[in-house]
Amino acid sequence: MRVIDYFDRGVALAPDRLMIFSREHRFTYREMARLTHRIAGAIVLRNGVGEVGSIAVFSPNHALAFACVLGGLRAGGIWAPINARGHIDDNIAFLNTADCRWLFIHSRFAEHIARIRAEVPTLEHVVCIDGRFDGAVDLET
Repeated sequence: MRVIDYFDRGVALAPDRLMIFSREHRFTYREMARLTHRIAGAIVLRNGVGEVGSIAVFSPNHALAFACVLGGLRAGGIWAPINARGHIDDNIAFLNTADCRWLFIHSRFAEHIARIRAEVPTLEHVVCIDGRFDGAVDLET
């Protein structure tokens, strides 16, 4: 089974049970499933026909970061786990090793986006998970 299959099993068993929460967000399994389907659909729509490729999430612990991981997996992407506490040089090196095409990023790391875009040539899509900033489309869009 894939990670997303385990999640979907949780949705089937307890759709109205609280799945994840933070200060700003509370999601039941059903609500999180809907969100991950929306994220996956947007990835597939923007990606076009073909492989989704690697997807990374550059964020502190955040409910929407987890939704982006699951949405990326649901779309058929390969999760490239970067460390939000790691040095930016190490994260850029890993994004390059993974041939990352999608980056979901928290606004806390907006200061790095110009450098990431310049040094990760495979990066095609950058999405801010918690708002908007130059160089990234917002998750809601």
